[in-house]
Amino acid sequence: SGNIEQDADIVIFINRPEYYGINEDAEGNSLLNLIELIVAKNRNGSLGSTYMYRNDSWSYVGENSYEEYCSLSNKIPYNDILS
Repeated sequence: SGNIEQDADIVIFINRPEYYGINEDAEGNSLLNLIELIVAKNRNGSLGSTYMYRNDSWSYVGENSYEEYCSLSNKIPYNDILS
């Protein structure tokens, strides 16, 4: 995996807190149906996290329906991750 990490321009981890039984953040906000994208390496851009909404009933993942998470200090706009 060392070569992959060295050669990659962008490394993004996907975290679903709900999968691990974490249903609320420290402030009591619901984490149900949220996916956290963690940008751990971005050779030409920002590092940080952003959140996306997951609709389990029809396999939708999108950036709508998580406006309450825009106030998180390390959140970067989804459109800026891959630019």
